[in-house]
Order: sequence, then C-alpha cells, then structure tokens
Amino acid sequence: MDLAFLSNSGILLLECKQIGGRLRFHSGPAELRKVDEEGRTLAVYDCPVAQMQDQRQNLLQWLTMAGFRSPVYGVVVFANNPIIEEIKSGMPVFKLRETRNLIRHHIGQQPMINDRELNQIADAMISHYIPYLPFPLKIKDFIITPICFDCSSSLKRHSERSWKCIRCGHIEYKPYILTLLAWFLLLRNTITSAEIMKLFGLKTHKAARSVAEGLPLKKVGAGKASAYAADYKKLVSTSIVLDAVQTWLEHNRQTKDQYGSLKDHQPAAKDH
Repeated sequence: MDLAFLSNSGILLLECKQIGGRLRFHSGPAELRKVDEEGRTLAVYDCPVAQMQDQRQNLLQWLTMAGFRSPVYGVVVFANNPIIEEIKSGMPVFKLRETRNLIRHHIGQQPMINDRELNQIADAMISHYIPYLPFPLKIKDFIITPICFDCSSSLKRHSERSWKCIRCGHIEYKPYILTLLAWFLLLRNTITSAEIMKLFGLKTHKAARSVAEGLPLKKVGAGKASAYAADYKKLVSTSIVLDAVQTWLEHNRQTKDQYGSLKDHQPAAKDH
C-alpha cells in the first residue's frame, strides 16, 4: 500500500502513480496503456485500479483476521497530471490536485468507528508492518556485467577508462554504482575485491577498494577472506544511490519510448 488514511469514517487507500503522458485504461485484460498523439502504444502497465482493489481486499481480510471491523475505500491518484483519454465512468481515478477535496469528503462521511477503535487499528497496523526488502533475489541463471546507463544493456571494455554499450553504443566511464547495485540485488549482499576486479577489469585491489568506497558498504572479514557487505536499508536511503537510480529511471523512460512497448510486471510496486 502506498498510503492508508485512517479516520472515523473508515480507511481510505491511496494508490499513487507517477506515470505521465497520454493514458488509456483498457479492459480485457485490465491494463493501462501509454500512447502517443497518433494513438500508438508506447508502454503497457498493470491496471492501477485492479491493483488498488486487490490491496483493498487484502486489507479487509487482514482487518477481519485481526478482529476489527471498518469500511475500506480505495482510489488511484496520478501525481504527474497525465492526459487520461479513455476511462469508464465511476472509476476511482483522480489527479493530484483533487486529493485534498477527496480527503475532505472522506472525513465528512458518517462515522463508522469511534476514536478508541481507530487508535487500536492504527496501532495494530504499525505493529504488523514489515518493510518489503526482498533482496537479494538469488537468481541462478544470469550474467553480471557493467550496465549501460541509457538502455540497461551490457557494457564491454572500450579502452583503459571506458566501456561501450553493445546495444546503443553509449560510452560510459563510471558504470560502478548501478552495476554493484545489480550485484547486490540479484546475487548476494557481499562482494570481494577479487570479484570487483573481475567485474570491471581492474588490475589492483586498491582500485577495487576505491570502487567499493563509492557505496555505503561495510568491510567484513580479514585478509583474503575479507569482503564488502551491503546494508539494503542504507542503500535505499543514500543520496548517491537515489541520484543514480533517478537518473537511470529518466533514461529508462526515454528508452521505453525509443525501443517500443514494455510491460510493467511489478505487482504492488511503486513506479520507480
């Protein structure tokens, strides 16, 4: 859930989306399509309304199992002020500027639970909250190479200080951060100096250490058994990581338009 707004009139779920451009809601199967001015599909996403309804049912089930009774409502809010071309009447979809009146309307409805029940639900939700950090994913069959900042394809060594993308030809001089993030998310939460040297074609442990120091990693072990360990909670809150991911996402959105339609397969995930 992106946001659960608790009040005496019930719980209001806000599923927030940061998808801009020209959008169309499509049924059979339920999905959201991003199109250009000629109506050609640029990208396809899971339907946010269906996603929100699934979260709503899950929350209702949790409330029942926890011994609470409260109505649960849900809406989808688009933060990027997109142009929504086609949408069925009555679908709970709103733009960011409508959110304030939406919450006012929700608060003004008939009270369904008292203050004591409201606080009990809030306390229970907080105590049962578990951060979703499914890393590392432990995928067996994959190839780890330096990653292109523009199109996420593999980079090949181009010169002593540069790599070249095998897909788009982009020249990258410091592919370290995104590549190490991919390592920690896919493989495991540790990496040795020897693995860093092999990954980036480096010749000395000093150079490998310099690369590792670019991320908030903790050195564990000693001697040949030493390695660098990633703390995932620190990774997701470190400015250098956030800046790198944000820049990569901006490039990735442009790449989606350039290389055609891509399907978003992230259930209950934020549009990053």
